[in-house]
Amino acid sequence: MTENYHPKWCILIYSIIGFFIAYSGIKLNPEIDREGLESMNGFMKDLKRTIKEIYEIRKIPEIYKVLFYIILRGLLVPSFGDFWYYYVINVKDFSQYQYGMMTLVGNIALMIGAALYS
Repeated sequence: MTENYHPKWCILIYSIIGFFIAYSGIKLNPEIDREGLESMNGFMKDLKRTIKEIYEIRKIPEIYKVLFYIILRGLLVPSFGDFWYYYVINVKDFSQYQYGMMTLVGNIALMIGAALYS
């Protein structure tokens, strides 16, 4: 946003947005904070329950095979994201905005492709 506008206007807009967020937080119903207090067991009990659930989930083949694949891929497949960024920005003279939009469009296309596939 500061690429196209003077920084003082950007700060003003962000300040106004922050004011509206703070105002809406003040106007929230205080009863919301008290909901579910009866069912709370404490941090340690909830932590132990969560760890026990994770321990049980790891026995499911769909979970541990995916985790194994992710860990193995992270160890064996190199990542060239940083090199690609410097190549596109410095060698091909793309602006950071163009690079960001290229990444955004790629991720949107990835989500659409995944939605169409399923």
